[in-house]
Amino acid sequence: MTKPGRRRGKIRLYRRPARPAPMAAASTAASPSLASREGWQRSILLYLFGIALLAFSVLDVAGMLAFNSREQPVGGLSSLIEQ
Repeated sequence: MTKPGRRRGKIRLYRRPARPAPMAAASTAASPSLASREGWQRSILLYLFGIALLAFSVLDVAGMLAFNSREQPVGGLSSLIEQ
């Protein structure tokens, strides 16, 4: 016989959620493939935007350093702001 505090059967190591959140179920129930596709497209666009911003800032600093010896700096976003 088993003790009253113990259960028979397999021990469950994980708990399943009772039910999904209603908002998440409504958004992904229509087309789950579309939702996942939008997610990775958004992440790729953010990645490309970050690379473009980094390249622009590097070129801006390089332009400032290259034209710093002249009296009037030419090129770069900082020279447009100063004018």
